[in-house]
Amino acid sequence: MAAHLAKQHRVLVWNRTRSKAEAVPGVTVADSLAELAKACDEVFICVSRTEDVWEVLAELQPHLRENALIVDHSTIEPKAAKQMAAEFGHFVDAPVTGGEKGAIDGTLTIFCGGESVDFERAKPLMEAALFADSGAATPSIAPRPNRSGCLAYRFSVR
Repeated sequence: MAAHLAKQHRVLVWNRTRSKAEAVPGVTVADSLAELAKACDEVFICVSRTEDVWEVLAELQPHLRENALIVDHSTIEPKAAKQMAAEFGHFVDAPVTGGEKGAIDGTLTIFCGGESVDFERAKPLMEAALFADSGAATPSIAPRPNRSGCLAYRFSVR
């Protein structure tokens, strides 16, 4: 997703395993989450577990820019996503389906919950992350509650 996004935007990435971040074409690698938070207005997270999201957020929080948007692509506990949204304000819960192959091929489905203003801010970045190499793509939007109870957004590629 970061490689697709980097074809249209400047992208700064961080990974616990630096070599994984360095392998992503077209991106700049941050030395720390603090560096990333200080430099970015929108921060996307994709880790394995709820506890990992909390850990990343704890490291980001003291350094986040004013009105920074957090978009979490991890599949986490619904209660935790609501707590994160309440604590961070501009937060979109956006779990993905399709795995690594879907990310590479641009065929992921993303379901989003959050405030509509935050969703609209994240939407063009999520589209760029998915559709850079996928040919003709048609995003479909449906107002459907998910774990945050606001919106569901499904990206599909034809």
